[in-house]
Amino acid sequence: MLGISRDLDVNSRRIKVSHQARLVMGMIRRFCYTTDRQIMARHLELVNGLDDRAQEFVARALLPFAHRAWQDICSERGKLRFEHDHYMKLWAMTEPALLADFVLLDEAQDTNPVLEEVFLAQEVQRICVGDPAQRSYGWCSAQDVMTGFPADHLHLTQSFRFGPAIAAVANRWLTTPSKRPPGMTVCQFSLSFMPQGRPAITQPMQRQVLVEADHRCAIPTCRATPVELAHIRPYAQVLEHTFENLIALCPTCHTRFDRGDMDRKSMRQYKANLGLLSGRYGPLELQALQWFADDTSRQEIDIPAESTGHSAT
Repeated sequence: MLGISRDLDVNSRRIKVSHQARLVMGMIRRFCYTTDRQIMARHLELVNGLDDRAQEFVARALLPFAHRAWQDICSERGKLRFEHDHYMKLWAMTEPALLADFVLLDEAQDTNPVLEEVFLAQEVQRICVGDPAQRSYGWCSAQDVMTGFPADHLHLTQSFRFGPAIAAVANRWLTTPSKRPPGMTVCQFSLSFMPQGRPAITQPMQRQVLVEADHRCAIPTCRATPVELAHIRPYAQVLEHTFENLIALCPTCHTRFDRGDMDRKSMRQYKANLGLLSGRYGPLELQALQWFADDTSRQEIDIPAESTGHSAT
């Protein structure tokens, strides 16, 4: 079908017709992974037992057959099998512009150049998702395109795939250098477990936690809005929502807490501070403390007479 009719003698080695056919189709496959616009001799895979000069000879000899095979694949009346790599390459060569608000590239640690080119050419928001420690398709020219991607990097801190027993073993291997197998990459996050059927936090409890923190981040040096409810001890460990274990955090501080930038002991202290403030001071005193917190250079404040019934400093 490819037109290869005889064996190819290279030095003292003979490459049979069937082997040549496999090499030609391999050239097509490798071409489809690249951003090249035409098949070239360098798309031939390394042939065992050949030196550089012999490799080049074989590549030049098989290149016309590779061109013929690609023409057949691109033809509506072609006889060669039309595969995923082929239509992906043909689509990419049209330089598509996706009509979307954003483009999400999943498994970005295993992206071949032809797909990377399409992804980077989109003039919309681009999002990469993946794990550089799970690369497994290097054999088909895939590469990690997310590690050096010029964007904000967010790290997953919780897995939904397994229970706490597996998470505990994985964390032990990932954090103990002496027990880590050779070549194992240290993960950037600790694995925790999210059980199915997790109940929602009730509205009254949400309101209680938010009011405690004045609907602001509980971290004194932050106090940003909006806020989220975070578990001081992971829900996967306690399997319940309690007021004592919930704290209001802004998304940034929540991410920093999950990432380990702030430890659990500090978070308990922040929670305790909220309790002290709520019980010791009234609304006016809390407002005065907030004024001092917002402006550390302030030495005194003037409280309007209508707030207390008399003027105070």
